[in-house]
Amino acid sequence: MLRAYRLRTLGLLTLTPLLMLALLSWRYGWGGALRVMLPATAAIVLTPPLLALVGVGFSFFGAMGLVLVLSIGTDYALFCAEDRDRDAAILVSVCLAMLTTSLSFGLLAFSDVAAVRAFGATMLTGVLLAFLLAPSVKQRRGLVPERRKR
Repeated sequence: MLRAYRLRTLGLLTLTPLLMLALLSWRYGWGGALRVMLPATAAIVLTPPLLALVGVGFSFFGAMGLVLVLSIGTDYALFCAEDRDRDAAILVSVCLAMLTTSLSFGLLAFSDVAAVRAFGATMLTGVLLAFLLAPSVKQRRGLVPERRKR
């Protein structure tokens, strides 16, 4: 049963970034949307192999952690993409969000229960990767369209 759920979750992880890309293209255009989605997508692709290197298997609970990594990583990238003035407060805010998420979910990686350990390790690794890659979206100044003043 968990195998079937894991496969469904992986299907969700294939479809969801495409739907997010379509919605983000409305704001950023196709190139900007790809740029915003890249950190989170890279995090969900790189996390399972990195965990396999340290002996953490991929289960349904790891797949569910990747769903959260996709959404959290996209949030980090969106905050960085919207930061036109390169304000240090934005990066500090994203850093604090990453730290609280890593502490709350990452500590689960030290559990003796295999399912909880897999979920925590996936969240810890994926969130750290997404955070490290998120500032790459703000390298282009013209990524975010100007807002109309009302």
